[in-house]
Amino acid sequence: MVVCRLDKTKFFVVGAGLFSGVSALLYPVSVLKTRMQVARADAVHTTALSIFKHVLRSEGIPGLYRGFGLIITGTIPSRMVFLTTLETTKAATLKLTEKLDVPETSAAAIANGLAGLVSSMASQTVFVPLDVVGLHLLYCSMHMLRFISVQCSLSLAKVIVVSSDFHCCVAPLNTGKSETNGARHTGSHQI
Repeated sequence: MVVCRLDKTKFFVVGAGLFSGVSALLYPVSVLKTRMQVARADAVHTTALSIFKHVLRSEGIPGLYRGFGLIITGTIPSRMVFLTTLETTKAATLKLTEKLDVPETSAAAIANGLAGLVSSMASQTVFVPLDVVGLHLLYCSMHMLRFISVQCSLSLAKVIVVSSDFHCCVAPLNTGKSETNGARHTGSHQI
């Protein structure tokens, strides 16, 4: 079986650059989605277009990128974890399937499937906590604060994690069925 070697240094640098560019292009959509989700029922701006116009008028283009620094800071390491885990798991699985005399097409399917599963789980352990903190920061910036400094971001992250015993960082994965000291824990703490 032929195994191609990938120049991981070039792959990480080019991949991180391209991924950051795509993230920068798509981030305003995420901001609009979040603002639509947290809008009150009596809000004047409820459609994506009206929220977009309102943000441009009131905050300018920087308003469409509020929280982008934190998210991109999390996506680059997450992407590196993903790619490293993907390639490492794929290579190890291919070696194992070769020893077990698994047909080449089946070996490739097994290796790619297992590598995708393991790498997705590994990268989400990095990204999900930062994404949750980023969403809290965006919400707070919409309702309480005009400008959020790095120090404020770190303080807010600490408050979120401490007040929820770290459950907030896995809230998107939490089904609300976990038990903590006999009490039902939903993982939803508002700030």
